[in-house]
Amino acid sequence: MMDCAWQTLHTFSQNHKQLRGNPGAVAVLHTHSRRLDFHPHVHVAMPAGALDADKRLWRSLRASAKWGGYLFNHKVPAKVFAAKLLDALRQEGLVLPPDLPKK
Repeated sequence: MMDCAWQTLHTFSQNHKQLRGNPGAVAVLHTHSRRLDFHPHVHVAMPAGALDADKRLWRSLRASAKWGGYLFNHKVPAKVFAAKLLDALRQEGLVLPPDLPKK
C-alpha cells in the first residue's frame, strides 16, 4: 500500500510542470475507519517542492489557494492510488472484500 502511495506521489511530482523532480514525504498508513470498517488509506505530509538531482536544483511552489493550499488536487492522485492498490492486491492473489467498489 505504501509503495502504491509513493509511486503515485513520485509520478505526480515528476510530471508537475513546475516541480519536475523527486519529492520527499512522511506517510502514515491507516487500514480502518474510526468505526473499525475496512478503509485502507494513507496520510502523507510532503513539502511543496522537489529535488532535480541531475541539475542539483531544488524547485518549490509558492502557497496557492488553487486546491485549498494543497500541492495536488486530491481527487486525481486518489483515483490513481486506488487503481494501483487494487491492481497490487489482485497481483498478490488476495481476496478483496465483497463490498469493495469494482472501479
